[in-house]
Amino acid sequence: MLEDDLLYTFYQGAFGASYNSNCAQYIGLIADKKPGIAVLEIGAGTGGATGHVLDRLRTESGSSKASRYYFTDISPGFPAKAQERFSTDAAIMEFGTLNIENDPLEQGFKEEEFDIIVCANVLHATKSIQETLENCKRLLKPGGQLVLSEVTIKRIFCGFIMGPLPGWWLGEDDGRKGGPLLDVLEWAFALKKAGYSGVDLDIRGDCEGSKEPVSLIVSTKPAVSTVEHCISLAELEKPLLADIAGEDWEKLRKLIYDPAGLLWITGGAAMDCSHPHQSLMVGLGRAIRNENTGLHFAVLDIDTADTINIEASSIAIANVATAHLSSDGADGEFAARGSKVFVPRVEWTPKVDASLRKYEAKGEPELVNFIGSGRPLKLTIKTPGLLDTFRWQEDETYYEPMPADWIEIEVKAVGLNFKDVLVALGNLNENKLGVDVAGVVTGIGADVSDIKIGDRVMTASCDTFATFVRFPMQGAIPMTHDMSFEDAASMPLIFLTAYYVLVTAGHLEKGETILIHAAAGGVGQAAIILAQHLGAEIFATVGSEEKKDLIMKHYGISASHIFSSRDASFAKGIMRSTNDKGVDVVLNSLAGELLRLSWHCLAPFGRFLEIDKADLFANTGLDMKPFLENKSYIGVNLLDFENDPTPRAVKLWTDVAKLIGNGSLKPVQPVQQFNFADVEKAFRYVQTGRHMGKVVLRVDDNDTVLAIPRTPKVGVRTDGTYIVAGLGGIGRELGRWLAEKGAKHSVFLSRSAASGADNQAFVENLRKTYDTNAIAFDCDVGNRAALQTVLYNISELPLVRGCVTGAMVLKDTLYEKMSADDLRITVGPKVHGTWNLHELLPKDMDFFVMLSSLAGVMGHRGQGNYGCGNIFQDYFASYRRSQGLPAMTIDIGYLLSVGFVAEHDEYVDHVKAMGLKVMHNSDLHGLMATAMEGSDAHPAQVMCGLPFNEFEPQWYWMNDNRFAGLRKLTGASSSASSSTISLKDELSRCTDIAVAIDTISNAMAERLARLMMIPVADVDTNKPLSAYGVDSLVAVEVRNWIKKEMGVEVSVFDVMGNVPMRVFAGDFAGRSKVFGGK
Repeated sequence: MLEDDLLYTFYQGAFGASYNSNCAQYIGLIADKKPGIAVLEIGAGTGGATGHVLDRLRTESGSSKASRYYFTDISPGFPAKAQERFSTDAAIMEFGTLNIENDPLEQGFKEEEFDIIVCANVLHATKSIQETLENCKRLLKPGGQLVLSEVTIKRIFCGFIMGPLPGWWLGEDDGRKGGPLLDVLEWAFALKKAGYSGVDLDIRGDCEGSKEPVSLIVSTKPAVSTVEHCISLAELEKPLLADIAGEDWEKLRKLIYDPAGLLWITGGAAMDCSHPHQSLMVGLGRAIRNENTGLHFAVLDIDTADTINIEASSIAIANVATAHLSSDGADGEFAARGSKVFVPRVEWTPKVDASLRKYEAKGEPELVNFIGSGRPLKLTIKTPGLLDTFRWQEDETYYEPMPADWIEIEVKAVGLNFKDVLVALGNLNENKLGVDVAGVVTGIGADVSDIKIGDRVMTASCDTFATFVRFPMQGAIPMTHDMSFEDAASMPLIFLTAYYVLVTAGHLEKGETILIHAAAGGVGQAAIILAQHLGAEIFATVGSEEKKDLIMKHYGISASHIFSSRDASFAKGIMRSTNDKGVDVVLNSLAGELLRLSWHCLAPFGRFLEIDKADLFANTGLDMKPFLENKSYIGVNLLDFENDPTPRAVKLWTDVAKLIGNGSLKPVQPVQQFNFADVEKAFRYVQTGRHMGKVVLRVDDNDTVLAIPRTPKVGVRTDGTYIVAGLGGIGRELGRWLAEKGAKHSVFLSRSAASGADNQAFVENLRKTYDTNAIAFDCDVGNRAALQTVLYNISELPLVRGCVTGAMVLKDTLYEKMSADDLRITVGPKVHGTWNLHELLPKDMDFFVMLSSLAGVMGHRGQGNYGCGNIFQDYFASYRRSQGLPAMTIDIGYLLSVGFVAEHDEYVDHVKAMGLKVMHNSDLHGLMATAMEGSDAHPAQVMCGLPFNEFEPQWYWMNDNRFAGLRKLTGASSSASSSTISLKDELSRCTDIAVAIDTISNAMAERLARLMMIPVADVDTNKPLSAYGVDSLVAVEVRNWIKKEMGVEVSVFDVMGNVPMRVFAGDFAGRSKVFGGK
């Protein structure tokens, strides 16, 4: 049977095929309930069941809901082959041999280490069923389950196939005659005798194969409990907590703190939520369990009195009471519909996450045709320092009104400057990319007369990597008829700079001498052209022989006047060539010691023109003595002129335009061209510092670029009224956001909305800024009569189209000290206020949004009363939806800039310690826009700010099984959407330091090859990075990549040092927390 894999084929397709899918589905349900399960498969053989189970356990992100899957067989051959087959799940897989007939602890296993043991048609083939089952039980945790596949209908043909094998007759000494098989009753007897629960579940075949002889049998290792329990029906038919009196409150406290366990029964609060007022105990219970971890206190919601099946519900109550009291209490909430019992779980919702990204312009980029995208785009970088994160996104400024004296052009070409590279690498604290631009006029302001649509112009502006660019009409420089857009885009900034430094600031005159550093660059060549136009004698420095040849060939400068900018030799050369007098003007772009030497090359009455920013930003000192010879030091930052038509700027633009127009100023050489589609390649090219002349990117009809999907418009109506209840920081921010999105009628309600000075100022500012009709009323929405009065007073306004309520009152205290008044005061705005708004506002509103808190979700200690109100809103959203009405509850944690936590410093450290993630206003806006999309588009309850795939011991709230899906689990690292594996993922899989060093070395070689645009085969990892010409800018990107992929801090100086890459790799492997060998 081993020939042609016949044995594998038999196991995978013979009886038991339906078992594989049933087994996988059952284990998947267990993992859904309790992610992080540890699974042992005994006698896994060819892996027929294994593949189905692993597939079911895999999440959308490619990780696994199991933390561990141990594949074993009595023969070492099967695990070896399985290791290759199941490599996708290598992160959770273990492989080994196990003979379950012998003591597993003597084979290297530990007692009670698995949640589930899977045995597919294997246990019957052992000498003693009793000993085998007991060995399995030793490996199961209390409450763990044994999942068996066994032939339970004894048929003769089984013996024909397996009878010739000696293992078929092992059970004869165990009293099994004619073969080793047991029927279901025999399995039940054997399981109970071995200390299991018996047969909890028996599924034979599936819907299409019910005659199959194979059963899926599930049995449980019981957990021992000595706790008595009380079942309370006090809130089965009517709500108790919403208006509880003091006497009843004290009785309730005594009941909850009774040493016996308590199961609190409610009716119709969970799931479809027909009775939301009975949900409050869920919120209180969460806090009580976190404040008193020894209590066995659970809430079970069953069918309502009018739909209940007494017998089925009684069974469910008994099962939950038994299961809860005998467990670790990590599940404290249950819902039963009929005899079926459900538990809540918090899960990541990719749809909501995608919606947030969509509204925040953070969605996954997609390839679009730049010209044919149908929307204005501009270039951004997601992560400054990593040039492979360039993205194009919608240019919102295009939709804003244009100033009367501005013009708009459609971009045809953009000049790339070194400043743009610095911005992209994160070395300058700004985010605008592009200065030089050339294009065709597509729009003019009302006061523009000398420029018309269709004109071809160039300028130096800002944010010019875009579809359209707007700028003051005074900055428009007309293109000559024979000029290409690429040549035009190469000229503005360099000639504006050269003219300003040489003429306006430097007063360079005919017959004077000038030293131009970095003369082969764009500004350097522009300065040469202008200096020759003015009649000056030119000295220059360049960085290579190739650049020297360029200057000599194109501009006729003598070799004796050209020096190296790489060392200090130019200083002696200048003084020798000028008979120790020095030059009249220095155009400097060097730094450090070379700057100091250049300063001393200046003649008396000379002008030193500084255009390099390094020493200016570093505030470097300067020798003072040369000032005694009437020498001037002038720093120039022409970018201050961007889009600012001061008289000085206008004169500069005009003078340069005249010189370009009469042909005195020509494009520098060479103009090296890239398409917009190759923006990363162009930036990397300039980053290397090897280019000469000017680099220009042009728009091509076929350019495709990575663009973030369009941000959809929010459905705010100008003909509707919007109500915001609760005027704290979040309420004010959402009121402002609604006005920004077009709301023209807003009503604000709180107990001090009209009388509070801050609230008055906010409303008045809203009116002026957004020209909106904003009205505020002092109104406690929990007071029905007060709310009715307000709604009567606004009846002349347009119909109410939406409501957002964030009304709240805090009165923090532990449950053992909490009074009935503490509860009543806190639940008022959220329970009674929400209900009043629901009943009194129109039913056909577009949205009804409740701002709740993660405090209720988490069961925050000391906020059980606040949790009651929050949970009511969480459940109430489902109630409204069941009525066909729009609703969403947004559970908010830590908003950075607005809201209660942001306004109370004493809470900030606390919420951070609880693991809550920082939310920004953009998150709040995105959640609000998501809520406004419609009732069926997203879940009724959305939680924002919970940690995902993390866990810290101090996060006590995360011990609740509701959050099991958020805890950090070991999972498959491969992504279904990508065929490549990141260095971080590869390192996490490494367990051997030598392998890790090789992995890092290879990755560094590939990264270096890409950055320096050289073949990876040319990179020798025994050499340092500096051997390949890595300068400080490239080093910055290497450092950022190292930090991102390995979590290791390294300085730019280290990257540029003489340490071989392999030595670096060893250091990184030793320090990286990602390396799996630690």
